[in-house]
Amino acid sequence: MTVSRAKACLLLGLLAVLGGPATAQVVMPSAATPAVPAPDTGRDASFVPPDSYTPATAAPVVITAPTPAPVLTATPPAIVAPPAAIALPSAAPATPTVMPAVATPATTPALIAKPVEAASIGTIDPQSIGLLAKAEGGLGADIWKGTSLALVAKLFPTLNLPTASKTLNNLAQRLLLTTASVPEGVSDSNQSLTSMRIEKLLTLGDAQDAWKLAMLAKSDQIDEITLRLMAEAALISPARDDVCAKLPDIVKVHSGAEWQKLLLVCQLRATDTKAAQLTLDLLHAQGVKDDIYFAVAEKNIIGGNKQLPRQLTPLKPLTLALLRLTDLPLPGEIYMHPDATLIPELLQAKAREDVARLGLAERAAERGMINAADLVTLYRGVTFTPDALANAANSPESGPRLHAMLYQAALQDKSPQNRIIDAAKFMQSISPALLNSVGGSIMDDMLGDIPQTSEFNSTSGFIAHIYVLADKHEAAIDWLKLAKRAGIGIPSVTAELYNFWPVTVFAGLESDTDYMADLSKWLDGFLKNADPKLDARTRRDQAASILLLLESDGFNVPEEAWIKVIDPPGNEKRIMPSAVFLERLRSASTTPRHGETVMLCLALAGNAADIPILTYMQSIRALRLSGFTADAAMLAREDATNILASPKP
Repeated sequence: MTVSRAKACLLLGLLAVLGGPATAQVVMPSAATPAVPAPDTGRDASFVPPDSYTPATAAPVVITAPTPAPVLTATPPAIVAPPAAIALPSAAPATPTVMPAVATPATTPALIAKPVEAASIGTIDPQSIGLLAKAEGGLGADIWKGTSLALVAKLFPTLNLPTASKTLNNLAQRLLLTTASVPEGVSDSNQSLTSMRIEKLLTLGDAQDAWKLAMLAKSDQIDEITLRLMAEAALISPARDDVCAKLPDIVKVHSGAEWQKLLLVCQLRATDTKAAQLTLDLLHAQGVKDDIYFAVAEKNIIGGNKQLPRQLTPLKPLTLALLRLTDLPLPGEIYMHPDATLIPELLQAKAREDVARLGLAERAAERGMINAADLVTLYRGVTFTPDALANAANSPESGPRLHAMLYQAALQDKSPQNRIIDAAKFMQSISPALLNSVGGSIMDDMLGDIPQTSEFNSTSGFIAHIYVLADKHEAAIDWLKLAKRAGIGIPSVTAELYNFWPVTVFAGLESDTDYMADLSKWLDGFLKNADPKLDARTRRDQAASILLLLESDGFNVPEEAWIKVIDPPGNEKRIMPSAVFLERLRSASTTPRHGETVMLCLALAGNAADIPILTYMQSIRALRLSGFTADAAMLAREDATNILASPKP
């Protein structure tokens, strides 16, 4: 079998395993112009190490009782028919629109007279507003260059956010918040691009930035429904005070019953009971039906009843805003499947069951919707007995409560060895997705400062793994060196290093000189299967997936490696990514059309729990070709961790 035929057979075999109906088309790269990296390096010449960009995250969770806002004295206005346009109150200046730099002519000698030239400034599209310039983590002012507005308007509503990938969710947030020129052309959509961006920010759970973006927009750029939904969500975000301050002016224009319900929340927050009662009477007079909303407002807040309604689901933003004013513990069922906009506020509310709130927090952290600081704040808030903490590593607890116990135990233990044991148990008990997102940072916190001495030779590989996951590159490099020396006499340390070797590569910590030799050692060790209970073919499929990720991220994978993992096509049927989307993604990434590339990666990912390897592979390659090298490497590392940390077959 020739080199090209062996590799083609492998790819066709994997696509058949992942494939769906027989009619599905697969776009293969042309054989005439293969992109082969130089033989003496693991990376191609275009590789740029991941930068230090840290995505914007929500403020750390602080579990406190709500603070009353300033008293609103406005009484509800009479109901009038809403006008066609949306009149928003004026907002304070925010992040300015990023404009292209204007070239400055060379200095001209003073004795040479030059005529004064006048130039007109082109009209700035009001939809180009944003909160992120490129220097602040945005994707650039020209991200939509070459992409039609009609295509964006068609695909934007179909994006299922949040995806299962923390990296893609971060990219989605940056795309939605970027200050950029508007796509070219016109569309048939009834919604503006600004309204569509706000809607998708809400599905990501970012109500605060959605409100900020709306306050920058002109009144005709946001339809009334989007404006109201966004204001409702912002009432349970850090922007709640600003919403209540601007709401009296907004309801002068939009005075329907749903807007009056928002006003009632602000009046109750301000403890303006008289105005709130007038609003309630008005809502009842209009025949508005919302039993849960009225029960909480009238019985629990105004009436002081401590018994919440038995039925609180489906939970809505305004109902949650009222529940937070009661400061009563919330039942576990509302933590099961809340909308993304409700999650930050639910995590700050009191819960009748710790495990329900912790479970929601971990699921949110897996997708990057909260950060490590948010999660450990909740871990610290769980109460355990001193005996339970002293024996945390042997505890019968499981799930989120075990994770909280191990975290607290590690922080109060003075013995580095015991902290390592707690961190190891933590790593073994959390999901691959949590390990992939905030797990490394939490375990780094659990370890504390451990000296690099021979006393820790036997655990040096594990400690190095934690620092790699936590993006502590300097510490990771030092512990990797120690682990390689220790591995000479301790085979288990060498085995630990090779177990997570692909993650080290995608983190940018593998040298070009060592790459080829280490790839061969890792692959041989990964495929070696002495346990008869393990499926050798599944092991080869996992190894093949890692090789595909490496090649997609620009690393050279030699032919002998492909031959070791090649298998005939199986009969399994899985969902095949759209051939049209894959081809469009290839085209967008090579032009390049940056915004379209990110949008198509998000569309291909969807919001399923598992993203197909082909989607990861094509998205990584497309992001790298578009210049998003750090995001491509992070996405490859993310999927590699999922593969390596998944339960063994």
